[in-house]
Amino acid sequence: MNKLIVFNGILVVCNIALLAFCGYSLFQSGTKQPPENPSYDAGDKTTKEAASSTHAKIFSANDLVKNNTPMRCVSSTLDDPRATNGMRTEIYVSGNRARIDTTAKSGTETVFSRTIRIGEMQYFLPQEGEGSGSKINISAIAEKAPRELQAAQDFGFDTKREMDCSSWAPDEKVFALPESVSFVDATDKTIESLQNYSQIK
Repeated sequence: MNKLIVFNGILVVCNIALLAFCGYSLFQSGTKQPPENPSYDAGDKTTKEAASSTHAKIFSANDLVKNNTPMRCVSSTLDDPRATNGMRTEIYVSGNRARIDTTAKSGTETVFSRTIRIGEMQYFLPQEGEGSGSKINISAIAEKAPRELQAAQDFGFDTKREMDCSSWAPDEKVFALPESVSFVDATDKTIESLQNYSQIK
């Protein structure tokens, strides 16, 4: 049952990404690498090395936000450089802000995605680091499509992962929205897509 929910959630998110011009999809062709825009930097080396490590636990991004402690967590099946398939997820949280970076590898294709949530707004950044992204109001979606939002695992923020977490001295650059990206409000389209999906499921 849990696998079915996860699968359904992935389908919903992929449909929303297409409708909302989010700029990333696990099924796009070609190799995509993390953008080079300085606003995407995940903090300097000193900050990362200063974090105190903890052992692996199962968390969601929302769990980490509710914990109200700045954290950096990593979940990866790509630690082996010979791996041809797998996924690496990095989550940064501080206060009511969270960022999820995902690198998915399948054969020769590598796809990178990034989403940032600040308060009730969630931003989907384009793979190239510039151009058009999208934004959605989570509170509005939760009000009009609560069951659908839950089925979609809150767009990745309720997805449980086994992660290695460490305390983290927050770097404002991690949550900065790049000036090179314009964000289209896709809240209404997202609600419509979720409701339509729920009706045909």
